[in-house]
Amino acid sequence: MATVDLATLNDKELDLNTTMMYRHEDYLEAIELVEAGKVSLTPLMSRHFASRTGKRLMSTLTIIVKLL
Repeated sequence: MATVDLATLNDKELDLNTTMMYRHEDYLEAIELVEAGKVSLTPLMSRHFASRTGKRLMSTLTIIVKLL
């Protein structure tokens, strides 16, 4: 585990942003929920591409990434 000197952060008026890290068990539980039909992944899908539309897919992804 990393340690941080909070006094130094305060003295220099720095902000510390962190993220929540998930455990392996969390992913296994998520997979189980999807497999059991308790969680739908459909709302997470905004577009569908056939494998033969690779160029269009890459063009769309490029536009989306630029917007982000």
